[in-house]
Amino acid sequence: MKSSLLKTLGVWLAIALLPLAGGVFAEALPDWWPEDVPLVDEAVIDEVDDAEDGGLPSVDLKVSVEAYTPEKLVERYRQSLESKGWTIDAQRDTGLALSFTATKRNIDRRVIITAKKPGTMFNRDANATLLEVIVYRSIP
Repeated sequence: MKSSLLKTLGVWLAIALLPLAGGVFAEALPDWWPEDVPLVDEAVIDEVDDAEDGGLPSVDLKVSVEAYTPEKLVERYRQSLESKGWTIDAQRDTGLALSFTATKRNIDRRVIITAKKPGTMFNRDANATLLEVIVYRSIP
């Protein structure tokens, strides 16, 4: 319990300092984060959910719309994962968000990457895209 509390405090401290550094520290990412999933320099961690109470673990990142449009952000992630041997299983555009699912069988991982468009009911921030990365610890 004490270790879990210290880890949580460490993550929150890292999150609080990220805006000062201008980007994501790899050390602030959870240990279940797949190394192949890229990080853009402009990304700032918004929330980490380790799914200790069930569900799937996820990380929410905020990326300035000045740096990337939601479309360019999703395309960059998709191309990067494809170049590292991931299979793109599905792509969706709901009008409010763009997403894709990618699988890499040799490491038994699947990710769902969703860019929630700014100024929508799923992302009220008009100046940043909310990028949600959901990680399956193993392929279902």
